[in-house]
Amino acid sequence: MKSLFLKSILFIVLLGSCIYAICYYCNLLKYTQAINFLLYASAAIIGGISLFVNRRIIFNFSFALVGSAFLWMFLSGIFQNSINQVLPSACRYFAYLTFANLSYLYVLQNGVDAFIEINKKFLIYSVALSLFWGIIEIISGDIDYLNGAYRFAGSFKKHQLATALFTYVLLILYREFFFKHKKKIFSFSIYFILLGFLVATQSRAVLGIFFIVHFLYYLFRVRSVKKLILLAAGAMLVMGIFYYVVVYTDFMPRYKTMLIGDHGIYDASTLERLDIMYDSIDNLKGEHKIWGIGLGGFEAFYRSITGREDVAAHNNYLLFYTEGGYIALGLYLLFQLVLGLNLIKNIRRRPEKLARPTFMLFFGITVMSFLLNNYYFYCSELLVWSFIGGYLAERKYEKNIIFSAK
Repeated sequence: MKSLFLKSILFIVLLGSCIYAICYYCNLLKYTQAINFLLYASAAIIGGISLFVNRRIIFNFSFALVGSAFLWMFLSGIFQNSINQVLPSACRYFAYLTFANLSYLYVLQNGVDAFIEINKKFLIYSVALSLFWGIIEIISGDIDYLNGAYRFAGSFKKHQLATALFTYVLLILYREFFFKHKKKIFSFSIYFILLGFLVATQSRAVLGIFFIVHFLYYLFRVRSVKKLILLAAGAMLVMGIFYYVVVYTDFMPRYKTMLIGDHGIYDASTLERLDIMYDSIDNLKGEHKIWGIGLGGFEAFYRSITGREDVAAHNNYLLFYTEGGYIALGLYLLFQLVLGLNLIKNIRRRPEKLARPTFMLFFGITVMSFLLNNYYFYCSELLVWSFIGGYLAERKYEKNIIFSAK
């Protein structure tokens, strides 16, 4: 039964990853928001049913912290906001937590290898669809010019950031599960095509995070001065090549503008995020600083103080602060600290099978992508939370095996 629930939500991720492209080429793009709501709401319902059937939840301190943060924002939202404001965010967060819980229980019952096999099959289909829709966009030449560059969107047509985040997740998982495959040339070719897709999205943040996370992983693994010197030399070489490509070619114009342009990092995108942050902090008053304006209330709050419509927080920490106050923000920061330290401690020893991909997904998406509205992109987020749940169960599962053997 757990396998059925797990596969059902992975199927939703698979469908959600190409629904924009399907709707775009069928001239149904105006329906994508409603369809996506139905998809992540369905994931939340399946997750809720799995809770009812299994009657077990993750017993882990870090998970309790983030669950409490989401619950606090939800309860605050119920009393302050309309159901239309609360429901979309509630469905997404509930889907993430219940999918993490489902993955946790699946690993405990069936083991890490069974969890990896299910994800490997899903990954094959996801990569195939990403390549298919990407090739169609490239052949058709229908690539958007946005923010000073032609930006590839692939299966998430018109949503380059969603493509970048989902491709990041695919790259991490593909490297982990298929680089040891016998057909190494084929595996490397697919990997570098996906990496090319990530570069083509022109998402400066996600591409930078991709390299930083890999560097941090190996930095935390270093145990000798010699390896540290080699790592530093490798990083400097990559940075040198990257700088040359950016500055002396037009391959990555958005990075070029940031590095040698008149405004540097303070372009329109950065300035907008700063304005949103300053406006929100300055206008959050009284008791709202303690318990927030409630889940789903940010857009209405920002509209009330600036008159601007449909503006997102563009900052996870700002979102948790405004919608959940100091309480939700404190719980969320503590969750990141506890799980982050746990992952670092694990990879410095003998990392288990899910430690490396979870480290790169957690730090890359949950921590470093805080300016990218990552919680809105349910396809990549569901996979991140699934691996968080699987990772939390892995060590407990291995200890049970050792105990049984004794």
